[in-house]
Amino acid sequence: MDYRIEQNGYTESIIVNLNPGEHIYTQTGALIASRGDIKIEVETITKSLLQSFKSMFVGGESLFKNRIEAIQKAELVVGGIVGKIIKIDLDNSPLYINDGAYLAHMGEIEFNYELTGKGLDIIVKGLTTSAGFFIGKITGRGTIFLEAQGGVREYNLLPDEILLVDNMNFICTDIDWKEKTSIISPNKGIKSTLLSGEGVFIKFVGPGKVWVNTRNIPRVYYSGEQ
Repeated sequence: MDYRIEQNGYTESIIVNLNPGEHIYTQTGALIASRGDIKIEVETITKSLLQSFKSMFVGGESLFKNRIEAIQKAELVVGGIVGKIIKIDLDNSPLYINDGAYLAHMGEIEFNYELTGKGLDIIVKGLTTSAGFFIGKITGRGTIFLEAQGGVREYNLLPDEILLVDNMNFICTDIDWKEKTSIISPNKGIKSTLLSGEGVFIKFVGPGKVWVNTRNIPRVYYSGEQ
């Protein structure tokens, strides 16, 4: 199996070449075209049906994913929304993803959804962030492809380094969601929040990586620099 990410105007797609018997998983509706004989099987996005319903109703993902297997040599074109595609290699370390970010994956990767915090922190994160009460948690070994509605910026945080990201621009992170993230507003008071145009931010504490969607005017504070 080999693949490449191909840019076409304002969007990107994954070109995947499969040998007989090889397979890839995709979000439903992500297969744009295929050349060669293939077999498509529909599976729930997680092993647990309850977890799959969480993914659909509170996680923003489809209830199902497609398993696409090559019967003979095949070329697939996989794509999503207008914007960039992110490739991340996983080696059993968890990755936390925002709603609707998943596009495709290869390898032995598991999807789960867990509460976004503890105690009152669950309520705060659930009511104020795009992730809601549950955050997508990806584990296993393989390669995952995520999609962003625009450009992407990757931050590599040092220990105890702080990053604030507008909650609507967050894509994914390998930083522990329950222990190392919190919700804040950089403005003092409701009036400042309403008039400034700045809303709720997710605070990340390093070490770790954070991927940010730059579709809107950048609203990211990095170590105190704007």
